[in-house]
Amino acid sequence: MAIYLSVKAGTGNDPELSKALQESEAEINPDVKEYADLMKKLLGTLIAQSCEMAALIYQNYCVERKSIGEISKVFNVDEESIQLMAQYYDKKVGLQS
Repeated sequence: MAIYLSVKAGTGNDPELSKALQESEAEINPDVKEYADLMKKLLGTLIAQSCEMAALIYQNYCVERKSIGEISKVFNVDEESIQLMAQYYDKKVGLQS
């Protein structure tokens, strides 16, 4: 049984599509499900690590006023990555190095 679905471009959340997929009796390939689950975990981990790094940079750079070099050595992160985040905070918070 073929299902014809029209998906609106750019919405990313089509209730008709979700409903049709849930009502279909098609089986999900276990490999595809495992891949999707692993991608969810990976993205969740990356988002959590990004938030943690942003908090560490904010605490050390904005609050404690440590240099980019100090932060880089303490957390073993390259200075370019620290510099990128520091520039963001300089612009948003109005700090001057």
